[in-house]
Amino acid sequence: MEKVGQKEVKFGADVVKVNSGKLKQWRALLITEEYVFNLDGKSRKEKRSAKIADIESLKMSPFADNFLLISFKGDKDSKHDLCVICAQKIEAVNILRTRF
Repeated sequence: MEKVGQKEVKFGADVVKVNSGKLKQWRALLITEEYVFNLDGKSRKEKRSAKIADIESLKMSPFADNFLLISFKGDKDSKHDLCVICAQKIEAVNILRTRF
């Protein structure tokens, strides 16, 4: 967070990240004023970060499974999605909606 000058956390939660191979991994999701951070669940080291301004879409599962998909803009090499299982998915989406 300090590398990109972010100090205030607007939202934070322990989540389960689901990758494209359907492998589940424990992670922490942090949302600051300008960035979304994907942190390792144990060490809390940054795995990936992206600007909130680069969010292309947010999708929530209509079911009680707590899936949240954040799609980021970019070209073929930089475009990515973050799929997480988050018990506070509505709170996360509300924070993100006020930022972009």
